[in-house]
Amino acid sequence: MRHTAQTLSRFWRTLRRKAEGQLADARKAEMSAKHNFEMLKQSLEDQLAADNKELSKTKSSKAASEEAKATAESDLAETSKDLAAAKSKLEMVTDDCATTAADNAALVKSRAEELKAVATAKKIIVESTGGAADYQYPFLQVHTARSGLHTLSDLVRLEVVTMVKKLAKEQHSAALA
Repeated sequence: MRHTAQTLSRFWRTLRRKAEGQLADARKAEMSAKHNFEMLKQSLEDQLAADNKELSKTKSSKAASEEAKATAESDLAETSKDLAAAKSKLEMVTDDCATTAADNAALVKSRAEELKAVATAKKIIVESTGGAADYQYPFLQVHTARSGLHTLSDLVRLEVVTMVKKLAKEQHSAALA
């Protein structure tokens, strides 16, 4: 029995050493797992804090962007109104310019016709009085002295005025009249 008691004692010692070794290994594994857990926990907490900080910045940036967008939309609406008013004013000015240009063209045409009529009247007067300067009019000179005509040029002027008035009546031109 002695032998069995020694064997049993050795067995129990071996078993105990083995259990203590397993316990030490389990404690090491537990310590390592706990350490890894703490490291992971700290890493996740740091990541969460960084993400929250980034979220806060993003929300702040979003609010600023929305404010800028509202301002830009308001500016766009105001600019659109101004553009519409400017287009309307441009259309009015363009119409006024077209009307003025048409009036000017009509005036230029009317003046050209009047100048043509005056040139025609002058030509007719020159043709009809071409030899009158060399001719003597004693009776007429006496008569013109009473009527305010003193020279031959006064007579020519009177005839020109008469011809222009006649031409104005024929052409229905207020400017010539």
